[in-house]
Amino acid sequence: MPAVAVVEKAGFSSLKRSIALTRGYRFPVLGTIFLAGLCSIAIQIAISIFTFLVTLTASLASETLGAILSFASSLVAFALMIGYLCIVTSLIYIRLREIKEGAGIDQIEAVFE
Repeated sequence: MPAVAVVEKAGFSSLKRSIALTRGYRFPVLGTIFLAGLCSIAIQIAISIFTFLVTLTASLASETLGAILSFASSLVAFALMIGYLCIVTSLIYIRLREIKEGAGIDQIEAVFE
């Protein structure tokens, strides 16, 4: 996560910081990440079904068009899922900082100024 690298200077000290932040909240964090992964998989399956139907229809007209649509839709779906998981991870980090240190979003935002 870029914010952690900026704030915590990376390395072993950032791992110690992560251990301290998640102490007492490891199972909720793990559960949140697990549920986000399940949601990501479900959305990916829905997008894949839609992509398959669109690709199948396009392949009837042109095999090349079907391959291009399949590749493009896979890239878009992958980008959306990675973005979603990054947002979930960032929200977990912000919430843990708020709980453990009382650092609000304004204090976290000030790092980037």
